[in-house]
Amino acid sequence: MIKEEYKQMSCSDIGTRCGFQVRAKSGDEIMEHAKMHATKAQGMKEVWPETEMKIKAAIKTVSVDMSESVPKESILTTRQDFKFK
Repeated sequence: MIKEEYKQMSCSDIGTRCGFQVRAKSGDEIMEHAKMHATKAQGMKEVWPETEMKIKAAIKTVSVDMSESVPKESILTTRQDFKFK
């Protein structure tokens, strides 16, 4: 097995009752997806600086087992499906 490090953040890590989780190669990618989730799925008009700080603090590094048969692009970013209103 090949292991690679990714960044990961879950809404539950910042104290919300939401199943959203994102995993990406960089913290910037995490922030981009988390902000998109907050505005589209959570209905926020903007992401306040306090919320951004909580998200950044919740980002952690995880080790992911990479299989030779799994294309790297398929693991770069994972997230739950957004429910658009």
